[in-house]
Amino acid sequence: MYILSLCEDYRVLSVIYLIKTVIKIVSVFVPIILIVSLVIKYTSDVLKGDGKNQVLGKDVINKIIAAIIIFLVPTIVNMLISIIGFNSENNCYLNANRDYINSLKEKHDEDKKNDYDDIIKDNDKAKDDLINSGNNKPNNTGNSSTGNNTGNNTGNDSSNGNGNNGNSGNNNSSNSGNNNVSGVMEVHFINVGREDAIVIRSNNKVIFIDGGSYSNKSKITPYLQALGVSRIDVMIGSHLHFNHIQAQADLLDNFDVGTIYYPQDLESCLSATYCDSDDQKYILDAIKRHGKSYNIMKINDRISVGDMSILCVGPSDFQTKSQNIYRQNYNSLNFIVTYGSTKFMFTGDHMQSSNLTRNFDANTLNVDVLKYPHHGYDSLTNALMDAMSPEYVVVTSNRGQMQSSTEEAHLRNIGASIYFSGTSGNIVITSNGKDLKIDTGANASNYKR
Repeated sequence: MYILSLCEDYRVLSVIYLIKTVIKIVSVFVPIILIVSLVIKYTSDVLKGDGKNQVLGKDVINKIIAAIIIFLVPTIVNMLISIIGFNSENNCYLNANRDYINSLKEKHDEDKKNDYDDIIKDNDKAKDDLINSGNNKPNNTGNSSTGNNTGNNTGNDSSNGNGNNGNSGNNNSSNSGNNNVSGVMEVHFINVGREDAIVIRSNNKVIFIDGGSYSNKSKITPYLQALGVSRIDVMIGSHLHFNHIQAQADLLDNFDVGTIYYPQDLESCLSATYCDSDDQKYILDAIKRHGKSYNIMKINDRISVGDMSILCVGPSDFQTKSQNIYRQNYNSLNFIVTYGSTKFMFTGDHMQSSNLTRNFDANTLNVDVLKYPHHGYDSLTNALMDAMSPEYVVVTSNRGQMQSSTEEAHLRNIGASIYFSGTSGNIVITSNGKDLKIDTGANASNYKR
């Protein structure tokens, strides 16, 4: 664990990177200096007329040997590091490269911002709770028991679902569920630390969500292969952030990928300031190399994947860099996957709590499983947590607690069991369309088909 923590500290890696750079500079310039000094000595001896007697002396031979050894120092160091036997994934020296250090620094800066944002979000949550507290109970009781909406939630059944009236029609059709499903749906939360990599499979139809940074390819691709997956029917990037979508490039290289969904245009997001250059790295090139296109998933979109259905419930608005430095998180997709009468909410790194409770009734938002947003760091209003009322909450994290102990306690008070991938390892939840089972510390080979 000590080695792991060092390797995840961008400051330690920056020092190692500086040492590696110095070694490279020395290995190039010192041999050059030695060779130049030999040339000068040889020229001087020739001019004096005694070059033949001195140029092959021990001093010259020693300098040549020293130049060769120094020139090979980086290669020798890399060989010694490899011989030691550390896993390259956890090796501080081998991981000390500029791209990896920058990604860790961004995570560090984001954590610092989260600590500050928690104060702001707690204030916002308190305001939202006051506003919504008077409306929660009528919505929860009337809608969930009878399926008939009142007030703003009444309306026509609509496929495009614009505004509250449209939402109402969509909500009723999704809540009934299809109990006539056969087989079992599996939802695999692969343990990749504080990132997301989620596989959903039912009757050989596969949905893959996120994947994380490109380095996660060493975990994700073998996991899918151990499951016996050869085709991904639907691949979703919850939001355009490098630590959620870069690894999808490796999936395109190793699997037959069908339809791809993102919340925004990946190619133009940089110029529109919705993303940074690292967010396009690897994945945009892979999409072009494989001649793939992608679709933009929008609020109220419905997608069928075999006997599974997807309903997109967010985001309802987007932010640019000038509005929010971490706008990628804010612009996360929120969508519900329904199998039979069981429902799973996937959230990326943020849920727009007030928008969700305003746009959708509690009957629609009520789910059995919640993938908590932003690895336990996002802040949700009590109104939204009450509307969802999940039986299980999965937190994809490298630790065993949420950022807010108040929200963690509230979820437990409404009956949720909370699982952390940081302590539970790979988590698999299975559904037969009615009942759920959860498996922690799961091995992919046990689910091979």
